[in-house]
Amino acid sequence: MPVGLWLECVCESTDPGEELLVVGSHAALGNWQVERGVALTTSSALFPRWTLSQPLRLAEEPSSMPPWIEYKYVVRDGRGGCRWEELGTSDMPVFSSTSSAATSNMIAASRLSATRPVNRRLPGCGLRFLPVHMVLLRLDRFANQHAAASASYRVAPDWAPGVAGRGAAVGQRCSSTGECGQLPPEWRCVRAPSRGDSVDALASRVFAQLPRDRLRGSLVQLARDHHLPAALLRRVMEYLGGTPP
Repeated sequence: MPVGLWLECVCESTDPGEELLVVGSHAALGNWQVERGVALTTSSALFPRWTLSQPLRLAEEPSSMPPWIEYKYVVRDGRGGCRWEELGTSDMPVFSSTSSAATSNMIAASRLSATRPVNRRLPGCGLRFLPVHMVLLRLDRFANQHAAASASYRVAPDWAPGVAGRGAAVGQRCSSTGECGQLPPEWRCVRAPSRGDSVDALASRVFAQLPRDRLRGSLVQLARDHHLPAALLRRVMEYLGGTPP
């Protein structure tokens, strides 16, 4: 089950001045409160692809994960108006013929009012007995219930979105959906060829490379402002896989 989460969504249903948020049943996703939802970002080069700015931490321990996590995307305008993505509705399950007559009548009478909106559900969250620290990457299309691609990876127990050292490395892929680990077409057309077109390459970049890039940038700024010793800067940069300016 995931303890960390990265979401991306292809959404062309926005106008200038509007933003895309993800809202869900977990505290990290706002507990279904739009004002506490997580905003995704895009740019002229990425649009219509929207991404989180950094991975979300869902739990400290896999055993503390809830049985499931549901979520949806919301378009919010500058005045606070919201448009939730439509994924359809689901009826209450029909009980079998072995149910009591009273129960069957109650269910039949309540079915019209028992429909509920269909939400997205993260895979694997119900496997609470599996003591494995994992991160989950999921690529969605707005108003399409099925993920374009998803994959989960083992990580170190001390993994966190801000970790930039060896603990940020993404380990073995545990599960995936999609075509042979390749990125869907909407993602391949907006990525630089040097980055690779695989889901694994994207996971490595968002879970490990982005924190390292942020740390490298901070170190360079620190060196300029406070004259960080060149030898120390070089050592840290070599550890992170970069070269000091």
